[in-house]
Amino acid sequence: MKAPLKFFWLFCSMLVSSLVYADFDKGFDAYMAGNYQQAATQFTASANQGDVYSQVALGTMYLENRGLEVDQKKALNWFQKAADQGYPRAQLYVGLMYLEGEGVQQDFFTAINWLKKSALQGNPDAQYKLGLLIENGKGARKDRHEAKKWYGLSCGNQNQKGCDSFARLVEKK
Repeated sequence: MKAPLKFFWLFCSMLVSSLVYADFDKGFDAYMAGNYQQAATQFTASANQGDVYSQVALGTMYLENRGLEVDQKKALNWFQKAADQGYPRAQLYVGLMYLEGEGVQQDFFTAINWLKKSALQGNPDAQYKLGLLIENGKGARKDRHEAKKWYGLSCGNQNQKGCDSFARLVEKK
């Protein structure tokens, strides 16, 4: 490919990327100002372009009745799109929705899989929840040692519940 053509495609991809972030920024500003309808419009534009932050924002708006009518299935759909792109916070939310059966049939095994993906990327909330499920044998074999490992990682990432649970298991021996 000739250099000018390569530059053109690079420029186009950077332009599209900046437009996606511009929509997110406008959506964030509108959300913070309490203009949830405008925020939803802006987030939808960038979410449809694959922006994980906008996808999670829309999912959250569908769960919290912020400018969008509560719809757990739509929330899960947006979280799933971001989770499929490897975004740890979205993976946590998908895992929690399967764990609680929100917008989907409760499934501990699927919840554990999503929580583990998030936990392996260092998400302390996912690490804590994973430890809790493993400690109680929900969706995984009950294993105090493995639970303690996840609690310890969560604690190391500044999650107080993880620290408390880690300390409790260390004291139990």
